[in-house]
Amino acid sequence: MIGPLNTAGSSQDGARTAADFANTINVIRRATASRVGFSALAAAIALVGAGWTNAVFWFIGMAIWELLLRPSVEARIAASVDDQGAKRAFAQLATLNFIGAAAYCVLPVASWTSGASIGQVLAAAWLCGTASHVLVYFSNSLLLLAANLIPSALVALLTPLLVSEVGWVERVLGSVVLVTILAATGVFARDRNLLLQNLSNEALARLSAEDANEAKGQFLSIISHELRTPINSVVGYSEMLREELAARGEAELSDDASKIVLSGRALLGLVNRIITLARLESGSIPIEPIPVKLTDMVRSAAEETRQLAEANGNSLTVYADPMGVGALDPDMLGQCVTELCANAAKFTRNGEIKVVAKRVKHRGAEVLQVDVIDTGIGIDEALAARIFKPFVQGDSKSDRRFEGAGAGLAIVHALARLMNGDVNFRNRDGGGTVFTLRVPIAMASFDSADHRARVA
Repeated sequence: MIGPLNTAGSSQDGARTAADFANTINVIRRATASRVGFSALAAAIALVGAGWTNAVFWFIGMAIWELLLRPSVEARIAASVDDQGAKRAFAQLATLNFIGAAAYCVLPVASWTSGASIGQVLAAAWLCGTASHVLVYFSNSLLLLAANLIPSALVALLTPLLVSEVGWVERVLGSVVLVTILAATGVFARDRNLLLQNLSNEALARLSAEDANEAKGQFLSIISHELRTPINSVVGYSEMLREELAARGEAELSDDASKIVLSGRALLGLVNRIITLARLESGSIPIEPIPVKLTDMVRSAAEETRQLAEANGNSLTVYADPMGVGALDPDMLGQCVTELCANAAKFTRNGEIKVVAKRVKHRGAEVLQVDVIDTGIGIDEALAARIFKPFVQGDSKSDRRFEGAGAGLAIVHALARLMNGDVNFRNRDGGGTVFTLRVPIAMASFDSADHRARVA
């Protein structure tokens, strides 16, 4: 669908350029086929239904006007637009449109005054089509809009008054009906233009937001990768320094080096989370399910957070009965379990953290369910709806006592969804939370002979 013209109102004619004029001519010419086609249909109806044989000659004349005369005159006006100015060129174009609109009005006038019912219906339909066409193509140009609508408005107002076979009441009523139809169609066409403009604005806004989001993801990914290299160096050299100081018996300095290591690892973990979030937003993380030993995988992922848990005076216990083998993405699931345990360790002081893993049926599917239970501060109900959003911190107080950027739970939620699973939480009576992760697993068996897992 061709959009409305990019010309301004008549008050801005002086500022129009040759490019604006060329664009206007282009839009008018694109609508030539629709005008000629609608004219042919109307002429055929007039010829068959109203018996107006001159409709054929009228259509031939309008076809010559649209295909030959009008383009020729428009080309001459366009050729002189630089010399005489765009304002004058638009005035000449408006005059040309007024002549064409008046010629088009011959058919509805003749149809209405023919006295045949089908002729009056045709005239009303013609005015509706004219109003829609003009409002679609000329709604942003007051000069051209007026030039094209005035002939139709005069036809709607005056033509019924020419019918001598009926009284004046019927004539006035006919004028009112035609003017109302024309006005209503104009309103509908205007509303349609506004709707299209709103849809266009929304599409542009959505495209801009998508571009901005993609740029943000690229920025985060690039910056995070650039940060990871020096942080790894800081952590590596700090570990070497700690070991050397410990070997020399410098306990106090060794403890300071340990703090550097812990801080570096925390910063590295944050950078890795940002990279993961950026990849999740860009959709560049593939799912690679393979057969794995479920119990060993859960225990290994949870153990990665034991140092963090014990640093805060917590005990970490993993309850995982033998669960056989399941087909899933071990990296994704392992990161989910690690993030949940790290979250529990961060918000719990001198408490207890339990990880309970089991293979269960949930909603007709076999899933791996991992419950991470802590005795920490719990989650404020005001944050419950946003806790899985990126960078939402569970400690909502202004004097936050707990570190963290609030990216871990967002990653768990996104990865769980990516694996067709889910994650939810509830506050425990007496304090603490229970996070429950469920991820579908394929039926699998373990071949003890060659110690290889295979999907059944």
